[in-house]
Amino acid sequence: MKNKERIQTITGLSILIGLAIALTFLSNYIPTGVVNINLVLIVIVIAACIYGPIGGAVIGFVNGVITIIAPATLAFFFPVNPIATILLCVLKTTLAGLVSGFIFKAFKKKKEFLGSILSSIVVPIINTGIFIVGVVLFFMSVYGNFVTLITAVLSLNFLIEFLSIAILSPAIYRIIKVITTKMNENRASAEKEAYEEEVDRIEEEN
Repeated sequence: MKNKERIQTITGLSILIGLAIALTFLSNYIPTGVVNINLVLIVIVIAACIYGPIGGAVIGFVNGVITIIAPATLAFFFPVNPIATILLCVLKTTLAGLVSGFIFKAFKKKKEFLGSILSSIVVPIINTGIFIVGVVLFFMSVYGNFVTLITAVLSLNFLIEFLSIAILSPAIYRIIKVITTKMNENRASAEKEAYEEEVDRIEEEN
C-alpha cells in the first residue's frame, strides 16, 4: 500500500516537475525588463496543495535552479555576485512553495477553498519579497537605486504574477480538488483490494 502511494506521489511530482521546467524556460524567454514573469508559480501552488510543503518546495527548487541559467540572470546578476545569485534564485521559490504548502495544510480540513486562495497569493508575495531583499543586499547596482527597483518589480512583474494567480485561484482550487479526489479514490480502492486479498489468504489458510 505504502509503495503504491509512494509511486503515485513520485509520478505526480514528476509530471509537475516536467511542467515546471517547461514553464520556467518559457518564462525566462518572455522579457519584461531586468526580471522575468514567473509562470511556474501556479505549478508551485498546485504541488504545495496536493503534495504538501515538501512538494511545493521541490517544484520551487527546480524552478530556482533553472532560473540560475536564465539569460537575464546570467547577464545582470551572475557577474555581480555568483554565490548570492544562486542562493537568491533557489531560496525565493523554494521557500514560497514550502510556506504555501503549510498554509493549505492548516486550512485544509475546515476551510479548504480559503486555504487554496491564501496558499496561492502567498507564493508571489514571498517570491517577490525575497527577491527585493536580495537585490537590496547584493544587487542594487543592477537597478541603480531603490525607487527604480520598486518601480520595475512591483509595477509590472509582481502585479501580473499576483493578479494572475488571484484570478486563477478558483480554477487552481478546482484542479486541486479533482486531483486529490482521484488520489483518495485510488487509495481507497487499493486499501479495499489489499483487504480482500488478506481475507482470501486467511480463508485459504483455514
